[in-house]
Amino acid sequence: MNDNADASAADDHSAAALTAAVLDEEARRQATQAQRRQETVLPDDLLPGVGGEPVSLREALRREGWRTALVIGLMGFVGDFDNTAVSVLAPDISESLGVSRGTIVVLGVMSTAMFLLGSAPISTLADRYPRKYVAAGSVAFWSVVVLLTAGVRNGFQFFVARLAGGVGHSYQLPVNSPLLIDTYPIEARSRVFALTGFMSMIGLVVAPVFAGGVAELAGGDEGWRWVLALTALLAVALVLGALTVNEP
Repeated sequence: MNDNADASAADDHSAAALTAAVLDEEARRQATQAQRRQETVLPDDLLPGVGGEPVSLREALRREGWRTALVIGLMGFVGDFDNTAVSVLAPDISESLGVSRGTIVVLGVMSTAMFLLGSAPISTLADRYPRKYVAAGSVAFWSVVVLLTAGVRNGFQFFVARLAGGVGHSYQLPVNSPLLIDTYPIEARSRVFALTGFMSMIGLVVAPVFAGGVAELAGGDEGWRWVLALTALLAVALVLGALTVNEP
């Protein structure tokens, strides 16, 4: 009788110990999850860029090199030459290819759409391969497309070329800005971005003058072809420049 009572008491003790162990483990698990969910709020003096010494643009370019900022700035400078040429010289293109000006405007919108859609696959490539090679390859592709655009003979060929040109531009969003961010210190990034943005804005001012001047020198309704051909040649220099950029 006593043996049965002792066995029953031992079983009750084992069950209680097992239940306590399970409850302790569950409490520990919940505490760990709650700790992971807690947001870590850093004090202001530990935030990146807060309290650091100001860095001038000249100092940033001296320390980290001017080449990356210059090449990306020139990419922005030349990048819209083809779009501007198509907009400014739309009447000549319309006469040369026998398409309406409205069609050319629609193609410009579709080219912009391809620019945005192409950013997703380009960003994937930029995550897997050195970004300077992605940029160089994209600019090389764009320069070939622009050169081929200069030789199109009908509206359909022009349509395909403009869509491909939009894809060639799509490297700018996922490559250029991250490359600048990783190259230059946070204290000088706003100045570096201002520099490259200024170069892009200058390009928007120069592009119509370039397109109109070259077309005027070429004469006739085919002058737009020379504008695009020269733009493609300028892009070749950008390809070579991109290959010399240091990958951070």
